[in-house]
Amino acid sequence: MTHAPFEAPVGTQAVDAKDGVPRLKIDAGRCRQTLAISRRARPGQAGSDRAIATEEPTAAIAHEVGQPLTALLLHAEAGLRWLNRPTPVLEEVRQSLEAILSEGRRANEILKLIRASLARAPLRRETLTIPALVESAIAISRPAITSSEVDLHLDLGPTLPTIRGNAVQLQQLLVNLILNATQAMSGQKTCRRLTVSACQPDPDTLAIAVSDTGPGIAPESAECVFAPFFTTKRDGMGMGLAICRMAAEAHGGRIAVESLPGAGATFQLLLPLCAKAGSV
Repeated sequence: MTHAPFEAPVGTQAVDAKDGVPRLKIDAGRCRQTLAISRRARPGQAGSDRAIATEEPTAAIAHEVGQPLTALLLHAEAGLRWLNRPTPVLEEVRQSLEAILSEGRRANEILKLIRASLARAPLRRETLTIPALVESAIAISRPAITSSEVDLHLDLGPTLPTIRGNAVQLQQLLVNLILNATQAMSGQKTCRRLTVSACQPDPDTLAIAVSDTGPGIAPESAECVFAPFFTTKRDGMGMGLAICRMAAEAHGGRIAVESLPGAGATFQLLLPLCAKAGSV
């Protein structure tokens, strides 16, 4: 089978796999540079840039806090259903209440993180184990994974090193990637497979990847995929991947995506194993 010549959009790289099928490899940093250049080239853009600078923090708060608040409401509704049965199932009610408390605490931690970020406070770091970090993100995303009937696979190396990072910020980064992947496959009749993997590609780097078997990323969307307010979802805010990019860069890392249009996408987070200056 032969394939037509493939030209990658600006800010992306065409990658030919062994099967000869063209893939998009998109680097968040390169896309951001491309967008910045295009903005500077447009006359009268200064006022628009100031508006975006004001809107981005507001949109980030709405996006990040919206997740736990939505989960909190779902758990509350579930608890009421169990309580309103002819014979209340109190153990299920107790579990719903525990979940509500957990999501409330998560929303509070996210707000603290956003306040610290707006105040330009140093990022608070701690020693994190990768399996625990990944499993916490999956636990938060589990209701969406289950309701979308997605087949989840984990591939975590047996001897992964620990990292220094902010648990809330990295957890939210992974939750965003997992939920995006789940939503990308929602409703499709073909295989819905979500794979979360981690490895150490070199002595100084840790890689965490989230892969799906969804429709992939259209070449015309590749240039903007990490840009604030860009979305292909009808009711999306377009902040999820932009927040992921900012979280990765706050840890001295980067995020990129490789996509085969029509056959899924893989988002890869690359983090340095040595803590950067400014960590506490």
